[in-house]
Amino acid sequence: MYRCQKMKKKKTLLLHVLLDGNLYIGTSAAEVLHFVSLPGGDEDVSQDAQFILASRLEPTPAASKGQGNGVQQIVVLPEANKALILCNSTLTFHSLPELSPAQGAPRPVINCLWVGGVDLDGDRIAPGERAEADVMMALRSKMRLLTVGERISHRPLDYPGCLAAARRSRFACVADSRSYALVDLENQQKIPLFPISSLDDTAISAADRQTQIPLSPEPTPKQQSYGSLVSAQLRSPSSGRQSGDPQNVDRGHGRNRSLGAFVSGITNRQSDRPRSQGDSGLHTPETKSGTVSPVRPGSSIGAHDPRDVSPNRPLPPLPDEASQERTPSKSYEPKEFLQPHILSPISTEFLLLTGTSHKDPGVGIFVNLEGDVVRGTLEFSQFPVKLVSDGGQSMESSSQGALDSDSDGFVLAAIEREKSDSYERGLEIQRWDASGAPRTFLELPTRASSSAGSRQPTIGVTTAKTTGEFQLSEIGKALRSKRLRLRNSSEEFTIIKDQGEVAEKDQARSTQEDEFASRLGQAQTKILTWCDDNIFWTVRNPILLQIDSAVQRVLDDCKDSRLDQERMIRIMKSLRDHDARSETEFLSLEYVRQKISIILFADLAVNRDDVNAQLNERLLMEAGADPRLVLSMIPFLYKDTFEGPSGVWAHAGLVDLMHDQFSGTAISLEPDEVLTRPEDFDILGLVKRYLTAWRQKKGFGSIPDETHVFATVDAALLHVLLLQDQQSHLGPGSSSTIRAELYAIVDNPVNCFERAIELLEEYRRLYVLSRLYQSRRMVRKVLSTWRRILEGAPDDGGGFTDGENEVRRYLINRSDRSLVEEFGTWLARRNPQLGVQIFSDDNAKVKFPPDYVVNLLRQTAPDAVKVYLEHLVFGKKRLQYADNLISYYLDSVLSTLSSNPDSLSLLSSSYKDYRSLPAPKPTYREFITSHPIPESWWHDRLRLLELLGGSHGTGFTYDVPAVLSRIQPYEQALVPESIILEGQQGHHAQALRLLTHGLGDYHTAINYCLLGGASIFHPATPGSGSGSTSSPTLPTHEEQASLFSTLLPNFLSIPHAPDRLAHSSDLLSRFGPWFDLQTVLELIPDEWAVEAVATFLASAMRRDVAERRQSGVVKALAGAENLRVHVGLVEKIEGLGPTVVQGLETPESGSGWAGG
Repeated sequence: MYRCQKMKKKKTLLLHVLLDGNLYIGTSAAEVLHFVSLPGGDEDVSQDAQFILASRLEPTPAASKGQGNGVQQIVVLPEANKALILCNSTLTFHSLPELSPAQGAPRPVINCLWVGGVDLDGDRIAPGERAEADVMMALRSKMRLLTVGERISHRPLDYPGCLAAARRSRFACVADSRSYALVDLENQQKIPLFPISSLDDTAISAADRQTQIPLSPEPTPKQQSYGSLVSAQLRSPSSGRQSGDPQNVDRGHGRNRSLGAFVSGITNRQSDRPRSQGDSGLHTPETKSGTVSPVRPGSSIGAHDPRDVSPNRPLPPLPDEASQERTPSKSYEPKEFLQPHILSPISTEFLLLTGTSHKDPGVGIFVNLEGDVVRGTLEFSQFPVKLVSDGGQSMESSSQGALDSDSDGFVLAAIEREKSDSYERGLEIQRWDASGAPRTFLELPTRASSSAGSRQPTIGVTTAKTTGEFQLSEIGKALRSKRLRLRNSSEEFTIIKDQGEVAEKDQARSTQEDEFASRLGQAQTKILTWCDDNIFWTVRNPILLQIDSAVQRVLDDCKDSRLDQERMIRIMKSLRDHDARSETEFLSLEYVRQKISIILFADLAVNRDDVNAQLNERLLMEAGADPRLVLSMIPFLYKDTFEGPSGVWAHAGLVDLMHDQFSGTAISLEPDEVLTRPEDFDILGLVKRYLTAWRQKKGFGSIPDETHVFATVDAALLHVLLLQDQQSHLGPGSSSTIRAELYAIVDNPVNCFERAIELLEEYRRLYVLSRLYQSRRMVRKVLSTWRRILEGAPDDGGGFTDGENEVRRYLINRSDRSLVEEFGTWLARRNPQLGVQIFSDDNAKVKFPPDYVVNLLRQTAPDAVKVYLEHLVFGKKRLQYADNLISYYLDSVLSTLSSNPDSLSLLSSSYKDYRSLPAPKPTYREFITSHPIPESWWHDRLRLLELLGGSHGTGFTYDVPAVLSRIQPYEQALVPESIILEGQQGHHAQALRLLTHGLGDYHTAINYCLLGGASIFHPATPGSGSGSTSSPTLPTHEEQASLFSTLLPNFLSIPHAPDRLAHSSDLLSRFGPWFDLQTVLELIPDEWAVEAVATFLASAMRRDVAERRQSGVVKALAGAENLRVHVGLVEKIEGLGPTVVQGLETPESGSGWAGG
């Protein structure tokens, strides 16, 4: 901010105009000061342009000095290379840029009230090109439209006493001393709108205005959106400050309650006036002193969309004379004159200002090109001195550039307001294109000597013809990157701020960042503001400075108290809908979000008794700050932070914040050996969710130093989960538990592998460590870790349930032969049943020959050999290994019988118990299977019976004599084994005797006859009867009949008479066809009643009758078949007919047969 040159005699700046580096300043001493700009120094790119005085011009004759208000207006027409200066009510014409008298210009125009009204829709021309420009000039009695070019011409317009105007093509909104009107310049038509003062019901002459216009009307609120003021220096620099009255910060849009009478008055006047048929509603009465300019009937706020109005549409025709007749209003004498203000923020609308007095609020009303009131109203705390619009759809006056876009429309009002002992001057700023936007006030610096009783200094705001450019160094200083060096210590961390301590490579990076920062903060604006003898650039405050200032105020307010989180969160939420439109704005939004999130997290760390964790974590995630910045405030995560050779670089503003605000702040979670405080778990949950959200960004190319960033994220997240999981129950985690989250981390590749191993070993989480190894396909490490767990190493988290089976499944899917052998034999020693499956599974990737496995197991896991042989014989049907397996079973059974007498008693009691069972009873095999003895030798005996019984079909053989020789000493104890071996040798009579009288297993005896002695002691096949086999070779009927004839005498010799009768009669009734009737009648005792064998006898008789009848049927069928054959023969002969045989004569033959 810079100060204007001090004048020799006391002068007041009235207005200024900037064009292409030429600054023209009009003073109250009727002088125009011409300054030219000098560019800033080349070494300092942030240095703004300097202005020096080039000339001093007195536009009016010396005799007229002091007779008026000084320089009133300077209108610059760059396309015509002309300037029009209105000084002491005299209009003069000059050439640009030196303001010399224009060639061919008319004489100075005296008694000129106002000049301006340049077409805001005029075509833009390239620099250096020349074209004519139209400008409006107001005299006391009329208005003229000047065409300024090489020559200056004019044509009259019937609108006397014009004091302000804004023009869009052929439409102009104009104002005299009392009211506004809409004028069609081509068709010479107008629409009277409404008075400037809401208390005024009449119009006054222009002469009255000359005596009542004050040097500077009055002023109010405070500004953040426009906070930066940069002046164009003329000589000596000065500084200003921002201030504001919080009571005046109000909502900008909405109606002023104190002006309700004004608004209702407009409506009443509109509704009182009738409309004639066919009338368009636009009326243009004569403009006379003492008459009211009527408002267009039927108009209302928001009645028309300004986009529906075409600037080329002609105004409606004049109404008839009857509609123009009005009753003259009572004469009104105003207490003070209100300067009219007209803006055109967009091409189809005008903004007009009304009020009651300079100290009362003003109201801005929008009208379109048809005179209809549109949009809502704007309220100003006091009636403005000057008014300009900036941004929106209006490119005429936008403070656009690298920092902000001009898409948001603002209205800037220069206001003076009286305080107790001085005047407060500044800009009241509000949005004109958004309803409900806040109204702010930007205070301007004034002379300290100014007081309420002194002459009021001037204040004003205007739009320059060219754009001013300058540098805001604060932007680059905050946004450049700076190294944050962390010290891995459990006590503290240090931020190195002195660049002398930074390594040489960091110094090169710092130099690059300085160059980058010099490109940021480029600002542009066309808004010029003056106050007293100071001139300022008025530029939109960049988003970074706005938010940074608001954040700093919150921090300043909480130095001795708790941070106001709600205020900070409101600031953060206000940025959500803000889209970046430039690189600087993108970096600024990123910076302020990160700054606020870090402040909130630090407050959360210190004040854990009042936590809004969910909200804060969302803000942390939205900010996207380098997680190493956040984790640097958590002591127990120091060792989990990876800086890398390049270090941690962040916005310089964040680094300074960490050093200045949080160098003594740290979250301490380690005083307790096991965390139990709820506050700590709130913090851990926040950090966990924050790191989890960051982890989802893996693979994004936009993350700087992503290797070390994600190594830090993975290590810290794993550490936090381990802390939280200490409170979990042992066992596998479900999808909703911390354990599941821990598994999800290690099951995917992590960027901190070595640190993860350290953490898992430190927390004794071996199963999780094995999953970490598995994510890297480190198979041997996985199996070694599992072996440690199964052998008793502490695994605090648990989770490795059914570990041996897990090892088996894992080894089956491995293709490393040596690895499978090493850990397969280890598992076979530990659990033979599971271990042998590794070598025998058909789906295993590594296949071993059975002989190799048998030898390997005999050397490394002897107890697993039998299990493997069982698999080969029973599972794989490798019957060539049956002898080996039978030998293993015999060794187990015989060694038990020889060493344990109780086993012999156990066998004897099992026979006795079985024989005592009432009928019907199961087979002996079913009995001993359903009543197992939990000893290995008993299991081996069952398997032995299965093998000896021939359950593997007729192709299965073994060395029967060798087996008989081994069991001979225990023949009485091993009855089933003896039965099977007798049958294998063909001693069926002995086998049936043992079954009937040794075991009492009558059902098995019957099966023995049916099956020919094969496969009797084996488990039943599903879907088959007891004793059936999978693929037996059944004996012939004659062989079965022979066996049954051997079995019947054994049944008839059963000692117990009822059993003898029951089993014998049942055998005969069920298997009668295998017995001869004569033989049975000879064997059964004579004392048996006929009823005992009635079923057998009846079936035998039925068989005899059936056989006889079958023989008769067969004989009849044979006769029928013979008859059918003969009939067929006869039919064939008849079909062939007789045959004559020549040369044969018989006594009976005659001539009648000849030639037949």
